[in-house]
Amino acid sequence: MFRPRPSLFRKLVRKFGLADAKQQLRWINEELVSRSREERPSTTNVLYRLLRDEPLAYVLGTQPFGSLSIQVSPPVLIPRPETEEWTCEMLRRITACGSSERKNWKMLDMCTGTGCIPALVCKEWSTSLFGGISAHAIDISEDSTSLTSVNAANALIGTGADDARSLDTWRMDIFGEDFIKWLEIHGPFDIVTFNPPYIPRSDWETLPVSVKEYEDPTALIGGEDGLKFYHHIAWLLEHTPLLHPGAWVTIEFGQGQAQAVKEIMGATGRLGKLEVWTDAFGVERALFCRAAS
Repeated sequence: MFRPRPSLFRKLVRKFGLADAKQQLRWINEELVSRSREERPSTTNVLYRLLRDEPLAYVLGTQPFGSLSIQVSPPVLIPRPETEEWTCEMLRRITACGSSERKNWKMLDMCTGTGCIPALVCKEWSTSLFGGISAHAIDISEDSTSLTSVNAANALIGTGADDARSLDTWRMDIFGEDFIKWLEIHGPFDIVTFNPPYIPRSDWETLPVSVKEYEDPTALIGGEDGLKFYHHIAWLLEHTPLLHPGAWVTIEFGQGQAQAVKEIMGATGRLGKLEVWTDAFGVERALFCRAAS
């Protein structure tokens, strides 16, 4: 196990506290011991980067997400544990419904970031119960679509309709006309997931330095009130062939936004039961829905 110089360890303790400093050292050791000597960065350099407020996931280049190790790099948003939690819960719910007559499922993930959500769904998908799945990951950022392709390949997920589990990436603006035309060609979908920017613009300055200095603000700020993207998804539900009857829909939102998002989605009349789900931290975090039959 790597033991930093006492002077460096004291700096870590002053910045993070003793418990967090020790925990970060454990994570660093667990990650680096799994790499070959040639792939390991300088551990001292890793610690100095942490002291400059760089997120640990960026320093190590990976972030756990379910059964996957997701590759990350700035400025693409780092996958959060609450997103991992609801993705696993969604998979559990779909699996609990048992086998389906539909044998070629289609999934759409908008604002995909690293592609962690569709990659995990494809990786854990039960082809024996449900047949194949073709996932499509959409993002406006070239950095994001590039990372998604890497993470799909690392998870041994193919591309194209010939694979039982496939994940294709598309660089598009979901507010653009091209995306609406794309939906008319590729929709409707059996699973739709959406983890959009949802931080109100006025809250940006209150975020930690590790977020503001390294992560893309366009992947975090959701307009003046944080609800801009939800209103657009509601419009897409009403005006495009987004959902198959009975499709599964999961939408993440920020703290304190549950009621507003539920009302926006409920007003479309396109969704059945809308259930607000609470994460392990006790925060209302996602909306589980089914498309009306």
